[in-house]
Amino acid sequence: MTTVKITVPPGFTVAELNDNTFYVAATGERLTHTVAFRLPPSEYLALLPFFESFPDGKGSVALRWLICQPEVQAVIERQAQGATLRRE
Repeated sequence: MTTVKITVPPGFTVAELNDNTFYVAATGERLTHTVAFRLPPSEYLALLPFFESFPDGKGSVALRWLICQPEVQAVIERQAQGATLRRE
């Protein structure tokens, strides 16, 4: 049997049906914070295939998924640690 790792963005979970199929379901966690930024057309067009690979081509779902990836979390943590002054 092959094991498949499925990663979903925050606010979603993977659930299994009785017939061993999986589906993505909302956890009920409300999306209450907005993060927005502007891009020039060239950068947006470079991201468009990535956005379109998610249901309904939603960039917000794609970016939430991206931010939750362990590699991205590690970069975020390194950046935050490098910018934070520690008290001695």
